[in-house]
Amino acid sequence: MNNQDLKTILPFKMIIESDMEKMRHDTFYDKEPETINWIKHFPDNNVFMDIGANVGIYSLYNAKLHPESFTVACEPSLGNYLHLASNIAMNGFMNVMSVNVAFSNQNAFLPLYLPNIAVGSSGGQLNAPQDSKGKQFNIMGAQDTMAFQLRTFLDMFTHLGKLIKPTHIKIDVDGHEGQILDGMADYPELQSMLIEFNSKESEKHYLDILSSWGFTTDNDFNKFTPHSTTRRQAEGDNESVNIIFTRKQHEQEDKDATT
Repeated sequence: MNNQDLKTILPFKMIIESDMEKMRHDTFYDKEPETINWIKHFPDNNVFMDIGANVGIYSLYNAKLHPESFTVACEPSLGNYLHLASNIAMNGFMNVMSVNVAFSNQNAFLPLYLPNIAVGSSGGQLNAPQDSKGKQFNIMGAQDTMAFQLRTFLDMFTHLGKLIKPTHIKIDVDGHEGQILDGMADYPELQSMLIEFNSKESEKHYLDILSSWGFTTDNDFNKFTPHSTTRRQAEGDNESVNIIFTRKQHEQEDKDATT
């Protein structure tokens, strides 16, 4: 067995019934290498919130890599969610919870429009059938889904009687990441976030906000190569980018560390 063979062996099992699921399986190590690197560096007892989990590949990876962790895998599309839940059960993971909800800047039942109903597909949008670039798409499926402000959800979300506060959050929802951030509040337990931005304007706006919360993009995660930005640019997408935010080191903490 050579190294190329090893790249096709995932550390978890998953259902593969659609072309999209096969693609996610086959490109796991290549599609977003920076995301895998980020998860590898989580502490073993992390609490990971995967917003836009799809069929759960990154949630499953964290659960396998860090058995003492707890993952909340959030996916609004019913078809994806059912396979997400099945993937968790098939692996026997007791440290992952699947949640069939969306997140936005309001607490309400909202329409979710799908450009593709094949399991494993992405691109579903709340409120309007417009993709991450603002272009109208043909509606192939639609459903009503419960959407929460993230701050509301985290103020009430418990597991085994304990309030859950994620230490790491991934937000990848193909276009309405900003609405999720608008419905979010900072809290001290949060150590890092990975956010996919789909426009430079949105990226700049939320960089300023997250900086004011005490987060920085000046970390080794964003310098990791290979990075999905290279693939996206080769595909003609010069706007979308994954950015990882980590807590800034406070000046006093730096002084204390040297004394």
